[in-house]
Amino acid sequence: MIKLKKMNDAYWAGNGFGNEPAEWVVKGAENIVVRRSGLGWIATENGTRIVNGLGTKKEVLEVLEWKRPELAS
Repeated sequence: MIKLKKMNDAYWAGNGFGNEPAEWVVKGAENIVVRRSGLGWIATENGTRIVNGLGTKKEVLEVLEWKRPELAS
């Protein structure tokens, strides 16, 4: 199972912008960021998407573990 570490907390972005969700990084591979984007969750590595938008963070982690099994601890 891939473990995450919170990089940034969720915060209020101001009137008209709403809330910004928390950003997470993969523990041991901090260059991989998992975050909410639009209506789904994505995983990026150095700015390049490696998992496209899925409904939940859990789904993104499952696909990421399938694509990069070395990240599972």
